[in-house]
Amino acid sequence: MTTLSLLGGVLGCGLVCILVGLRARRPALVDAVARFDTSSHAGDPDQRAASGTSQRPVFASIGKELDTWTLRLGRPLTQPEDLAIMARDQNDQLAAIGMTSISLGAGGALACTAISATIVALPPYAVIAAALGGAVLGMLLPGAELKRQAATERESFLRALGCWLELIALAQAGGMGVESALQVSSEISDDLSFSRLRGALEQAQLAATTPWNALARLGREIGVPQLDELACTLSLAGTEGARVRTTLVAKATSLRQRQMAEAQAQANATTERLFLPSIILMLAFMIFLMYPAGVRLAHVF
Repeated sequence: MTTLSLLGGVLGCGLVCILVGLRARRPALVDAVARFDTSSHAGDPDQRAASGTSQRPVFASIGKELDTWTLRLGRPLTQPEDLAIMARDQNDQLAAIGMTSISLGAGGALACTAISATIVALPPYAVIAAALGGAVLGMLLPGAELKRQAATERESFLRALGCWLELIALAQAGGMGVESALQVSSEISDDLSFSRLRGALEQAQLAATTPWNALARLGREIGVPQLDELACTLSLAGTEGARVRTTLVAKATSLRQRQMAEAQAQANATTERLFLPSIILMLAFMIFLMYPAGVRLAHVF
């Protein structure tokens, strides 16, 4: 009885924390306006972090403590490159980690408590183990989902980058310089990837720096090394006067062939995963067809 009372008190405190964290807070006017400005914060994580504030401060503080603890073990819960490519604030991600960890931990403890009270008596350490297991699972799930979404966003960015390289090559073939071709090609589309590139070039103009340095910085921030390689190629054209139109076309072709090879490999892997379920379905269908005849034969003999 004492154990159940203690677990009930812990679960009650957890539910109160969840309700407090889920309570909507009125955002500041600056933050509300900054959400509509996607181009100016596309390549600058410092401005993005300053403009984004967590709406769940309780869970954000819990997530920070968990991230600090895992960082000491060498496995941080958040990667700056993944947060940058998804344009997500670190405080919001840590709040999601804290909320998921508390929710799954409380859910595991509540499930074990309900089983112990209704079905079979469980020892106290089983409830504690279920709570800890749920909390650890809640720590890892948001990071895994963020990593998956970041990988998908990087693939989309690479497709846009290949198109951008071809547009730059066409602009150079028309007689434009390197910097003019970069700026004009980035203004073709309003896609998020083109907005990132356009924002990086605009920041380079405002900071009076070269566009390839801004592109290299953007590549390091969002975890796309192809942008760093492109910046090195463009720097040769800007400083040494090298003609890079053929190189840009070759890079675009290489990116397209790589994406096609990855898509083909993914399709082959999906086909192999579907092979076993297809065999099982076929066997089940054959058993379904042969079952009436087998029953009749059994009655005959």
